[in-house]
Amino acid sequence: RLGGLHVLPIITLTASHDTNIFLEPENEIDDNILSARGDLDFVLPMEDFFLKFGGWAEAVRYSDTDTQDREDWNVHASFGAEFPGGLNFMVGDRYSQLWLDPSDQIGRGEEYLLNELFVELGYSIQDRARIVAEYFNNLYEYDVSTDRDRQENVVTGTFYWRFQPKTSALAEVSYGDFAY
Repeated sequence: RLGGLHVLPIITLTASHDTNIFLEPENEIDDNILSARGDLDFVLPMEDFFLKFGGWAEAVRYSDTDTQDREDWNVHASFGAEFPGGLNFMVGDRYSQLWLDPSDQIGRGEEYLLNELFVELGYSIQDRARIVAEYFNNLYEYDVSTDRDRQENVVTGTFYWRFQPKTSALAEVSYGDFAY
């Protein structure tokens, strides 16, 4: 904590071995994979509002197939409000530079940008029920395979009801419009 500002740092190190990094039925290539990821988020809580911003960066290294090495990153920000009576609201944006996984057969190792805008409106009845309406606008821009560029508009409705401490129900419906 820095005064009223909450600082949330996370460092993740991963080592793995993949016996078929390209998911090929023949001529399989195995490799050792190391990744390091750092996340840094800042949350500024106010009386009924909050502001959250931060980002992450990840470096992935293959010991033998270094053509698949990549660096991904993300920056994000969101603003939310919780009103008396259970109503809440949140709006935010996430911007990322990512690389397609080596197993992606069409754009193997290709860079793309992803911009995600989201809006959420929810209503809670104590700890028993919650209704949420969400809207997502995702914009994908590929470096080489521009025919894969697309804009996604998705609307989601979620209903949650807790009957007993260990018994609950969740229903979710989504509708998406995808324009290539």
